[in-house]
Amino acid sequence: MQVIGAFMLVLVIVATIAGLYLSISGRAAAAGRRIQELEMQATTLNLDINNLRTRLAQVSSSHALNERISDLNMRILDPPIPPFIWKCPVTALTFAKAVEISQRQ
Repeated sequence: MQVIGAFMLVLVIVATIAGLYLSISGRAAAAGRRIQELEMQATTLNLDINNLRTRLAQVSSSHALNERISDLNMRILDPPIPPFIWKCPVTALTFAKAVEISQRQ
């Protein structure tokens, strides 16, 4: 009778340890799967961000803006020269040179 009791005790202890092991392994596997899902989601979001940045660069390029201006029957105007620039000859010459360079392009 004592042998059966000792055997049952050992069996219960082994079953408890096995249950704990399976429980911890299951939690670790679930956490690992969740990490994989989050990494995949982060990769997808990074791809979306890069696509949106590329689209923004395309839309805001000078070629695209010029097309939109002509589609809307608008025209490009040169900004008027602010009066304070003419008070300083160096600034006026620099501004005039910058306007000349921008008109060449």
